[in-house]
Amino acid sequence: MKEVLMKKIYLIVSLMLLSAVGQAQLQNLDFEIWDDPVDANIFSNRPTGWMWYVNNILTDGTNFMHPPDTNAQNNDYAFKLSVWYNHTKDAAIQGAPIDYRPARLKGYYKYTDNVITGAEGTIADTAMVSVYLTTIQPWPMVIDTIAVGKVNLTYSEEYALFEVDIIYLSEVMPQAVTVYLDPSLVARYEDRYYSSLGEPIVSFFTVDNLSLEGEVVVGVDASLNSDGISIYPNPAQDVLQISMNEKQPIAIYTSTGTLVENVVSNPLQTLDVSHYPAGVYFIKSNAKVLRFIKK
Repeated sequence: MKEVLMKKIYLIVSLMLLSAVGQAQLQNLDFEIWDDPVDANIFSNRPTGWMWYVNNILTDGTNFMHPPDTNAQNNDYAFKLSVWYNHTKDAAIQGAPIDYRPARLKGYYKYTDNVITGAEGTIADTAMVSVYLTTIQPWPMVIDTIAVGKVNLTYSEEYALFEVDIIYLSEVMPQAVTVYLDPSLVARYEDRYYSSLGEPIVSFFTVDNLSLEGEVVVGVDASLNSDGISIYPNPAQDVLQISMNEKQPIAIYTSTGTLVENVVSNPLQTLDVSHYPAGVYFIKSNAKVLRFIKK
C-alpha cells in the first residue's frame, strides 16, 4: 500500500513539474517569502513555492492553518504544520527540476504535543521528511525513481538539526527533486488508522532553513564489488556475508529508501537477513552503495 501511495506522489508532483515554467530549483527553503502579507490579522498563510498535499490531494491555492512562525531558527520566519482532530492536517510538498545528484537534505525542526492513538494504544506521533529524485517522460507518462531519502522525527522542544541521506538506486541523472513535509501519522497511510488526541490541534511540526547538501558522483555498484567491499551470496536467503578492508558503519535500506538497520561492520561480517521481507535492498557504506536481493 505504501508503494501505491508513493507512486501517486510521483505522478502528482511530476504533473506539477511539467506545468511549471521558469522554476529552475527548489525555492523558499528558509520560508521567508509568503503568498499573503505577513500580518497579525491574517491567521492562515502559505509559504511561496509550497503546496498543500494530503490524502493524494494536491492544491496550489490552499493556505496552511498557521501564519508564519516568528520563532525561527534562522532569519524572521519558520513554517509550522499540524493536524486538526483526526481528519484534516497540513502537509507540504514542493518539486522542481534538478540536474545534479544531491547527497542529503538538511534542515532544522521542532516537534511538540505529539501524542496520538493507534491500534496499539496511546503512542508518540512522528513527523516525516522525504526526498524523491525522479526522471520523467512526458508522453507516455513514465516516472522512474532514481533516489529516495526519508527520516522520521520525534519530540524536540528546541530546534534540532536533521539530515535526510539520499540513497541512489540508479546511476541515471535525475530530472526532478521533490521534498515532502508530513507532520503526523494521522492520514499518512491508507491501511493504518491513527487518531489525534489534540483539543483540537496536535503534533506541531515546525521546519526552517532547509538545504540540499553535497553531490553524489558515484552511484550504485551492481557488480557487488566497490573499493574492496563485496557481498555474497546474492540473492541471499538467510545470511549475507559482507567483506571490506576495515571496520566501518553501514546502513541497510529497502528499495523505497526506508532504513532497515544500522550495523558497525567488521572486515568480515555475517548479517542475518532471514527476517527481511523478500525484495531488493541497498547497503550504504560511506559514499558507496551496493545492491542485494533477499529471496
